[in-house]
Amino acid sequence: MYKKVLFCVFYISLFYDVVNSCSCLPMTVPEKYCRADFVMKVRVLSNLKNPSGEQGFDAFYRIKIKGVPWKFNFENDVSDMKRVYTASNSALCGVYLQKRKRYLISGRVDKEAGIMRMNSCLSIAERTRLVRSTKRLKNNPPNCAILTAPDKFLPGPS
Repeated sequence: MYKKVLFCVFYISLFYDVVNSCSCLPMTVPEKYCRADFVMKVRVLSNLKNPSGEQGFDAFYRIKIKGVPWKFNFENDVSDMKRVYTASNSALCGVYLQKRKRYLISGRVDKEAGIMRMNSCLSIAERTRLVRSTKRLKNNPPNCAILTAPDKFLPGPS
């Protein structure tokens, strides 16, 4: 009898467990480009730094911007941007970048905090040997009015 009760408690607890996971609507690279506030080539100068030590959205990479940004929709000078923020793990849609590697990254600018943020749902994070379709975005940006739907349909932090 004891084993049956224990089994039932265990079985029911499986349904009440809270699980964090990242789920995103599928998007093409041009759609991500249109949703982004910034698109730029960077070199990653640090591993992921998480000052609070807790899971959350305050983790960041130190970066160096290479060349002229492909897109930057913010009134501050882009040269002041030395960090890009992301969630501390992939379950919260965090993006993993390798130190000393070059990437084309994109994301949103948190205008209140004056910082750049990226997540795996809305960001492009490609090594700098870009696929041909991504290279075309620099010289031939897509018609974003056609590609984008209202932001209320998008998951995750902006």
